[in-house]
Amino acid sequence: MRFLFPAAMRVPVIFKAKKRVNQLKKDLEAMGLGPERLATPLKFNIDNSRLSGYIKFMKNEARLFKSLADETRLRIIWLLMAKEELCVCDIMGVLGITQSKASRHLRYLYHLGWVNDRREGVWMNYRLSVAPGSPEDKQLKLLSDILSSSPEAQALRDRLEQWLAAKGQGKEAACQCS
Repeated sequence: MRFLFPAAMRVPVIFKAKKRVNQLKKDLEAMGLGPERLATPLKFNIDNSRLSGYIKFMKNEARLFKSLADETRLRIIWLLMAKEELCVCDIMGVLGITQSKASRHLRYLYHLGWVNDRREGVWMNYRLSVAPGSPEDKQLKLLSDILSSSPEAQALRDRLEQWLAAKGQGKEAACQCS
């Protein structure tokens, strides 16, 4: 077995680590937490199922808010709230983003349960998929109330309507996903 460092360089590192462990043991014993104390069960009992459920719930809520923290994802959700289902090319055209960026954000929302996808030939269509009464549904309603008075959000919806009208007439807004 070959070492990268000569033996003279390895010894001080090992010695320092052992010295640190011994110092930690002494500190624990000074606080009254010697080996015999640590080997005995603790006096209090924690309901692990309740605690782990609480932590799991908080992690899900954190992910939920994190998903809404990105402006592009917020815009995508706002567009999907306006129409029942949108193709990736519709989102690209309205937001002026690349296909990879739109797909990445839609996949992020998909993995969190915000949207469902449906393949139609070479096109991927997305729709909101939140259960009524769920925390996500409540947050979507709150988001709708907040954004409905925003001029930027209204302009985004107007751009979506223009894009879909031009796409329906077969003009320059044809699907770009293929």
